[in-house]
Amino acid sequence: MAEGRVPGGYSERLYNEDLAPAKERKWGTYSPFALWMSDVHNLGNYTFAAGLFVLGLTAWEVLVSLAVGFTIVFVGMNLMGFAGQRTGVPFPVFSRLSFGIWGANIPALVRAIIAIAWYGIQTYLAALAINVLLLVLAPGLSSLEESSFLGLSYLGWVSFVALWFVQLVILTRGIETVRKYQDRAGPINWIVMLLMAA
Repeated sequence: MAEGRVPGGYSERLYNEDLAPAKERKWGTYSPFALWMSDVHNLGNYTFAAGLFVLGLTAWEVLVSLAVGFTIVFVGMNLMGFAGQRTGVPFPVFSRLSFGIWGANIPALVRAIIAIAWYGIQTYLAALAINVLLLVLAPGLSSLEESSFLGLSYLGWVSFVALWFVQLVILTRGIETVRKYQDRAGPINWIVMLLMAA
């Protein structure tokens, strides 16, 4: 086999398991729906909703605002994934048709930067929520809340790094692991949300 090539004659610079065409599609109708459930039901959106109340909107106005936003996200996600779902070709490869092999890195990087920022925000908010839970379960940890670094307490950093590590483990195991995790996490988000509402 020539250097820099993988089975099938593909260049290893342009090919990996996650970029390969889907031979067996496991992302049925439920998987994008579960992903959508997790996208719209998260701490970032709950914080946004609370902010709308602080701005003086009524409950109905907040509900309509959130419903419109959730619908936009749902429709956008489905439109963005339509071609890939039909052909089995992932977005980074599909975008090579419009941008060329190297130009396709531009939309991929734009998506990556947005994802890094959004998951950083999500991880930060989740770390704050875990801190509240840890302090309820182990009040002795409150001494770690007295000092901070870059605006986050030491306990906050422990929670942040732990959450970041869990995300890293899931992501490094490939898209199929992400799908399995997401299929379980989506309904759990709804259950927790309903329990909190009750």
